[in-house]
Amino acid sequence: MSVSAQYGSTLRVTETLPDALLSSTGNKVLHNGLDSEETFNATTTVPATTVSSFNKTMSSGAATIDLRALTGVNGAAIDGNGLKVQCAKFRNKTTNANNITIVGGASNGFLIFGTAGTITLPPGGEILLYLKDQSSDIDATHKTIDISGTGSQVLECLIVMG
Repeated sequence: MSVSAQYGSTLRVTETLPDALLSSTGNKVLHNGLDSEETFNATTTVPATTVSSFNKTMSSGAATIDLRALTGVNGAAIDGNGLKVQCAKFRNKTTNANNITIVGGASNGFLIFGTAGTITLPPGGEILLYLKDQSSDIDATHKTIDISGTGSQVLECLIVMG
C-alpha cells in the first residue's frame, strides 16, 4: 500500500469597500495570504505512509481513539507505532445535537494539541491539523486521544501518519 496525501488549507474572504469613487469591480479586496497546499508521500521530507479514515462513535458520551489500533481500507489493521501524526481532520457531524471535545488521552495520552491542548467542536464544526513532522512519535505510552460529548454522538476522523 502506498499513500499520497494532499494537504490544503484555504480561507478566502472578499471584502467590499464602500467607496463611491471605486468601480463596482475594483472595490473588492481578497484576503487569502494564509492559503497553503502541500503533497507528501513516503519519500518526501514530511512522510506519509499510512492513513485511517473512520467514524468514532461514543458510548455514554465518551470514546478513545487508539493510534496503535486503527482500521484502514477493507478492515486492515493500522498500527501507528513509531510514526508521527502528520495531518488530521476531525469533524463533529451536523446531525449531532451537542459539542464534542477532543483532548490527549487520560491514559497513554497522545497530546495532539500540545501539553494543555483541547478543542471543542460544535455540531458541524471541524478542525484540520498539519503538524509537519513535528508531533510526538506514537508509542505504547503516547497513543490515545479522548473524545467526549453526549450519548452516542459520532466524530468523523481522518488521520495521516508517517
